[in-house]
Amino acid sequence: MTGRVRTVVMCGVLVLAYPLASHAQDAAGGAKRPQADMQAMDKAMRALTAQIKDPAQNAASLAAVEQLQVATVSAKDAMPPLVAALPEAERAARLVEYKKEIVKLLRQELDLEEQLLDGNNTKAAETLAAIQATQQEGHRGFRPQRGRGPGGGAPRGGGAGAPGQ
Repeated sequence: MTGRVRTVVMCGVLVLAYPLASHAQDAAGGAKRPQADMQAMDKAMRALTAQIKDPAQNAASLAAVEQLQVATVSAKDAMPPLVAALPEAERAARLVEYKKEIVKLLRQELDLEEQLLDGNNTKAAETLAAIQATQQEGHRGFRPQRGRGPGGGAPRGGGAGAPGQ
């Protein structure tokens, strides 16, 4: 077999094997976690916070909004560790709540994009503040407190029960 044919055959095998491996991971309880998506969202939000009020930065802001939207859509298909740790009977209802929170966030992001396209940076800044409030609300409901629950790290500052953790 030539190198080119071998490469094509291997690519075909990988393409066929991927769905099977993905299904096996889901069946084994290895549902996707939203952490990487949330980190991408945070990066886009930091850029937007720094430049949202400046109309000269609208092209860069629109690029950041696109990154934010892509990460949000990807996060919608994930399962937060707190939801994954619930008994099966409770998991489905909490997953629906999580997805609704993500849908709310995506609607706000679409509004933000439209406002930037219209050059309405004042309204865009207000929408960005609403997006930040939605993110905080979602984090309170679906992110483990530091040092507690699945995915929680070591406590910071005033201990595990300190505000803001």
